[in-house]
Amino acid sequence: FNYLGQLDRGLPESSWLTLAAESGGPPAARLRRRDHLFEINGGISAGRLRLTWTAPAREERTLEALVQRFLEALRALIAHCRATRDGGFTPSDFPEARLDQKRLDKMMARIGKRSPAKAH
Repeated sequence: FNYLGQLDRGLPESSWLTLAAESGGPPAARLRRRDHLFEINGGISAGRLRLTWTAPAREERTLEALVQRFLEALRALIAHCRATRDGGFTPSDFPEARLDQKRLDKMMARIGKRSPAKAH
């Protein structure tokens, strides 16, 4: 996975320099031996997450399934973030704890009940 960051950050709206709408093509020669079966390159442009997924032709079905699972997980994450007014935590905020979202939510609810700030 190669996250390229905020691709258009720092460019004023009136700049003559802009990102091309077209693909830049493959990131490496097609005949090059891959280090990984799948390659994902992504970044943010015009406020949108853009990902390019690359895999050998023989793995096309597997790649399609992987992309679908990724989209499902991303949509669930977006729904979770929108449903929470005050923000919140996800298991990735505490990787060493090895918690799933349900256990983390229960733990945070218990902590919130004990917090003096929540007493009002």
